[in-house]
Amino acid sequence: MKKNVTSKIHNSQFKEMECKLCGGIVKKIDHDTVAVTCSVCVQEMVGPPIIKSNGNNELKRPRGWRLYNLFVDSVGNVFRKGVEFPKEKGKLPVTDIKKKSKEKPKKTTKREKNIKIDELLEELNKERRMTISGSASDQKKASRNIKKLQKELKKVRGY
Repeated sequence: MKKNVTSKIHNSQFKEMECKLCGGIVKKIDHDTVAVTCSVCVQEMVGPPIIKSNGNNELKRPRGWRLYNLFVDSVGNVFRKGVEFPKEKGKLPVTDIKKKSKEKPKKTTKREKNIKIDELLEELNKERRMTISGSASDQKKASRNIKKLQKELKKVRGY
């Protein structure tokens, strides 16, 4: 059953009709249209889209394989700087790919941090004593060590 209803917004341009399959109302249709199929019914008829995968993804080549001087994939294809050499196919062993471990560095606790700070302060005091009661060369070494220790202390404290 067709239902012709003129739109309230644009009386002369569009009309509403029922879908010929499910009976749902479809809006904004031209006056000359005889029958309508809604978008839901069209999707059911056509089905979901088929996404074709690229052939390179199936071979599981690592990132940056084109930058290798020599790369041999699992099938035996030989590539030199990203360019395939079909004459050498299957003659060379497959390239071993080393995966980087994703181990996170151990987070230091407050107690460990305080112990480290105490050790650095103790060393710093020793070096300061050396600048007071040492020879000129010892004083230079001590002043360099003081700067290093102060830098490390800032790093540990988080300044």
